[in-house]
Amino acid sequence: SSGDLVGSDDLFSQFNGMFVEQFVLQQLSTYPMYYWTSGAQSEVDFVTQISGLIIPIEVKSGENVKAKSLRVYRDRYNPELSIRFSMKDLEFNSGLQNIPLSQIWLFEDLLSRYIQAWQYRHIYNNYFIPQTSEKSYETLTNSLILSVKLLMLFDRVTNV
Repeated sequence: SSGDLVGSDDLFSQFNGMFVEQFVLQQLSTYPMYYWTSGAQSEVDFVTQISGLIIPIEVKSGENVKAKSLRVYRDRYNPELSIRFSMKDLEFNSGLQNIPLSQIWLFEDLLSRYIQAWQYRHIYNNYFIPQTSEKSYETLTNSLILSVKLLMLFDRVTNV
């Protein structure tokens, strides 16, 4: 009966993971959200695409953040960035950004900064690093100077 559920202390402990996933989904509702599964073996809670990046998002309701499914996804697709929401502290390690559930409001700012850095790296790697194996010091220096100028120009254009 509904009285058993409402009066029960077990309600939150039984459905904690679902409540937390729903909370995260509501907070990120401005982004298109999907999920990923590899049959019955692995499932990533959410996957979204923002500014050309496909980002898997895992939600953990506690401090135990072992996520086999996210590891399987990352091994298979090697995403630039993965997000995990949990009770652990804010931390970035090897492309995995952990965001504490209590600081979910940081998501947009962290994502914006990561995407900007990713775009700079993409521009730099695709246009300014010589593709030959024999790079002279002068060529490399000129490439670096040119890339800094482009980044400064790009920054001015995006801040207008």
